[in-house]
Amino acid sequence: MPRIGGVAIFTSFLLVSLIYFAAIAPGAEIAQGHWFGLDKKIVGIWLASLVVVTVMLIDDLKGLSALVKLFFQLIAVGVIIASGIGIDFLSNPFGPAINLNSVYIPVNLFGTTYHFSLWSDLLTAVWLIGMMNVVNFIDGV
Repeated sequence: MPRIGGVAIFTSFLLVSLIYFAAIAPGAEIAQGHWFGLDKKIVGIWLASLVVVTVMLIDDLKGLSALVKLFFQLIAVGVIIASGIGIDFLSNPFGPAINLNSVYIPVNLFGTTYHFSLWSDLLTAVWLIGMMNVVNFIDGV
């Protein structure tokens, strides 16, 4: 039986973060990049979350194949990575941290050049998709 709990989680997260940005921190400078006057990272999280919650709602109500869900998860992860969120380094208990930003790939989209970090973005994608699917597997229990 579908529980559609993700809609409640997404709605509460969106409302609380909107209240924060509207009431508690109006005009606060969050980071260098801004979309629509907001930090591009939070907008990326909102957009990716909207994609995931919409697809999972449709999956709960009608059922989707694993490939369709994976496709939309890749889109959501792409939005997250394009907004500048990623795993930049790994802690190393035996020495210095391992820098994952050693190889960059320039990509020109709509006249803007983005520099994607090969290892950082790949690890971020694998981690996020893995965690989304782990939560989805647990949801059925």
